[in-house]
Amino acid sequence: MAALLACEGGAGDGGRTPDAAVAADAASADAASADAAVAADAASADAASADAAVADAAPPDAAPEAPFGGARPARVFLPAGHDPSRSWPLVVVLHGFRASGTLIDRQLGLSRRVDDDGFLLVVPEGEKNADGFQRWNAHGDGPDDVAYLTALVDEAVARYGADRGRVYVVGHSNGGHMAYKLACLVPGLVTAIAPVAGALYEDGPCDDGPPVAVLHIHGDADTQVIYAGTDRYPPAEEVTADWAARNACGEPVESGPFDLDVGRPGAETRVRTWSGCAAGADVELWRGQGVGHLNTPTAEGTRRMVEFLLRHRRE
Repeated sequence: MAALLACEGGAGDGGRTPDAAVAADAASADAASADAAVAADAASADAASADAAVADAAPPDAAPEAPFGGARPARVFLPAGHDPSRSWPLVVVLHGFRASGTLIDRQLGLSRRVDDDGFLLVVPEGEKNADGFQRWNAHGDGPDDVAYLTALVDEAVARYGADRGRVYVVGHSNGGHMAYKLACLVPGLVTAIAPVAGALYEDGPCDDGPPVAVLHIHGDADTQVIYAGTDRYPPAEEVTADWAARNACGEPVESGPFDLDVGRPGAETRVRTWSGCAAGADVELWRGQGVGHLNTPTAEGTRRMVEFLLRHRRE
């Protein structure tokens, strides 16, 4: 069973509330994750707490280990049999606006894949804004979350043996915006990203750097981060097509559907794949037909998400 190194996340104030489209993100949708999908995972969370107690237990004469993340601690899930002298894939998962690391992990179920797929999972907490809501500074003023998340990756490499060539970022909503920001501004940091109901907000061109693979997951009935885009951010189909062009991919191929979302019975999600890309950094768009903002994946959906990430490696 995966070991959870539990730390209480610190949070400072400051910054401004995101724009209306993004601010609406979690008032309904992220709060809903505390009900339907989240409540269903209570047993898993209790098991993780038990793991935390074991992981935190140290011999009486052992010096306490500094919290991972320092002044802004983050939780770390280690696979069974973890050996820091080995090289491990690293997944960082980012919650949405008004949500938390606990909620996003229960929504996406990534900690339940740590043992089976053999990766490290880091679950950080966004800083609070002036209204007391946790968020990531994916656009506008606020803390330098690019620097913070870069430092978490550096620490995971030094402390737990994370592989710099296998660093992946998953994010829901505002966390998805932040995943895109990392891929755009520090492409050398991340190998692949999986934004879920997120958008690319950067006004200018992305920085030059190695290609970053992208798995964009989005419901076309999302009323919070609109699938068809707004004047603040482009449509999901435009973003993925542009990213595929950036990665020098071939023509897209349609496949599916498959059952991704627990809230819609049956196979509702179609897949558009751009392959033959530079450095193997392919691009996929998973369009959830009739799926809203929450977009809680089935076990198969989480498995396929992790599979997409882990098959990408940068030398």
